[in-house]
Amino acid sequence: MVFISIDEVTPVVAAGGKLSATINVVLEEETFFKDIRVMFRGTSFTAMLVSNGSTTYQVSEHHIHVDRYFTLLPDNAGGTTLSAGRHTFPVTIWLPVYSDCKCLARVGEYPKFRFARSWNCVHSAAETGDFGRALLPPSLWASDNLKVGYRLAVLAERPGLFTLNKSKMIGVNVLPVAVIDEHVPNMDPLYIEERAVHSAKCDKLPETYFVNGALPKATGFRKVFSLSSKHSYVNVPMKFELVLGNNATVRLNQKIPISICTTIDVDDVSRIDGIVDARLVSLRLVIHSVTKGVAQQLANSNTDRQTIYDLKGLNEPLVPVLKSEYQQVPKYQMEDHLFEDAVIPGSLSPDFKVMSLAHFHILKITVGMKFNGGSTKYTELSHALNITSGLEYDVNEKSLLPPSYDPGNYCPANDNKSIDDEKLDFFER
Repeated sequence: MVFISIDEVTPVVAAGGKLSATINVVLEEETFFKDIRVMFRGTSFTAMLVSNGSTTYQVSEHHIHVDRYFTLLPDNAGGTTLSAGRHTFPVTIWLPVYSDCKCLARVGEYPKFRFARSWNCVHSAAETGDFGRALLPPSLWASDNLKVGYRLAVLAERPGLFTLNKSKMIGVNVLPVAVIDEHVPNMDPLYIEERAVHSAKCDKLPETYFVNGALPKATGFRKVFSLSSKHSYVNVPMKFELVLGNNATVRLNQKIPISICTTIDVDDVSRIDGIVDARLVSLRLVIHSVTKGVAQQLANSNTDRQTIYDLKGLNEPLVPVLKSEYQQVPKYQMEDHLFEDAVIPGSLSPDFKVMSLAHFHILKITVGMKFNGGSTKYTELSHALNITSGLEYDVNEKSLLPPSYDPGNYCPANDNKSIDDEKLDFFER
């Protein structure tokens, strides 16, 4: 009997980094092998059903980003006999920084030939210059038809028509890198505005209050109810300002550089003092991971929602912040401590785009407020959030820079299991 295992595999490998593993071949008796081959391959795949009116068929797109292939018995072209017992083979594979896929250099052909039922990827480890290069994409599993996977496999070939080969394959999680060169990315803060109008119940206000610059009367049934009530209903027009630092770019396991302030649209603080007591009662941050594959100009997409921060039961009074004596419009700043635990999970796949497959993120923030103790009013703010691995590669030194965090918990794929297969077709080239 032949037993194969792959142990001591580097749990997470960065592009440009080193994958290490130990391959064990255990034999119950002396055995002759034609070859023992190892392959590390990374592929992306998109597929969807398309109808042209008369027929429905699957359109797929398959790209090979890494293709490393070698034998463990290089000095024995005709085969080798191994004795009974355990044989250990340490393996080291250096990952490229850029994808081996050269399809970007053929982008002119893409619109024409993409209408076929499949696109044939041309890949090579050879350098082709800056044109047509894409960074190695991260491991990703959005669905069976939207994924990027990296596999380390070993195949032990034995002679004989009726002799079965033995193999083992495992998944490897890969993180992309940012290439450090002379280009300096824009890291200025990004400003997003969102307006909302909420209603509030307050003590009865005289008609002389309702002038330009004050809170307007509520409309609809609340306005009618105010006529015969001891209370007034007013509209509270608000402007929310969301500030995302670093041009809305954040790495895995990093606190989101975020601040939120809001302005009540009146001309002076006195218009709301003693009239409206505004309080923050809840704050929720949700990351939407969106994966899209495009085939024949039709979109195939998958969205995964993950709540990363959810504060309930707050009772934070919003105290106006006046930056100068000339500023009379009340502006409220949400305290920084409210966002202390708003951290990007280390298990998310960073943003990327490679040919037909794109993966990106949207941050959605739901702010819950109460006015004068009434019901909770919600306002949603959203913007794209560029999530990176935070890992950097120096092209001049040709080496990875020391990471600022431990990327070891990166595990986005659900199919990175150990696989046995007597007839592993992973090696078909």
